[in-house]
Amino acid sequence: MEGVTESELSNFEQLVHEEGLDDLHAFTRPIETFDEPPLYSRISQLAFLGDLGARERAGQLIRAAARHLRRIVDYVEEVEFDTKSDFLCMLAIGRLGTAR
Repeated sequence: MEGVTESELSNFEQLVHEEGLDDLHAFTRPIETFDEPPLYSRISQLAFLGDLGARERAGQLIRAAARHLRRIVDYVEEVEFDTKSDFLCMLAIGRLGTAR
C-alpha cells in the first residue's frame, strides 16, 4: 500500500485477523447469515496510527479496507461459488466522534 510502512502493513493484517476477516470463505455465505464486519472494533486497535494526522489515519484505514475488499473479491472469483452473480461486496465508511 502506498505510504504504508511494513510495520503498519503488519498491523493492518493483525486487525484483519483479530476481527476474523481472514476467513474469506465466510464471505461466500448467504448475506442473511452475518452482519457487516468491521475492520476494527476497538479504538485501541488503531494505536499504531497514533502519530498520523486524522486525515492520514482515515486514508490509511480506507486503503487497508479497500485492499482487503480486493482480497475477498479475488477469493470469490477463484472458488466455485454457486451464486457468484449475486455476490455483493462493499466498503462502508463512517465517522467517529460526536454528531454535529
